Amino acid sequence: MLVAAARRFLIIVGGTVGAVALFSLVVGALLGASANRSISVGLYASGSVAMLVGFFFGLRGPMRPVEHGPSLFSIPIFGGTPARRASPDEQRQTVSTSALYVVVGMILLVVAVAVDSRYRLV
Repeated sequence: MLVAAARRFLIIVGGTVGAVALFSLVVGALLGASANRSISVGLYASGSVAMLVGFFFGLRGPMRPVEHGPSLFSIPIFGGTPARRASPDEQRQTVSTSALYVVVGMILLVVAVAVDSRYRLV
């Protein structure tokens, strides 16, 4: 079970790093930047955004809105929406998703520092 989870996590991290690097190369080529610089800036930006998303996703409280069917009048103008208590599974999912975003963001930042040629690591 842990091996399968580690494999899925590595696929997520590898796919994210690869997609960000490819997108950064395309944008960098359009802007005339070097490949090294465009990849490092793309990884810095995406890592920072992923960490922010994880942080704000983790700030969700224990209350969730009550789901109604799609309706024209479901947008409240005055007052709040009806709320319900989140189930333990929903609370665990919130913490797990937040942790995943923060960890992937940290890994992206570490890879960005490793790729960036402006700084020497050793």
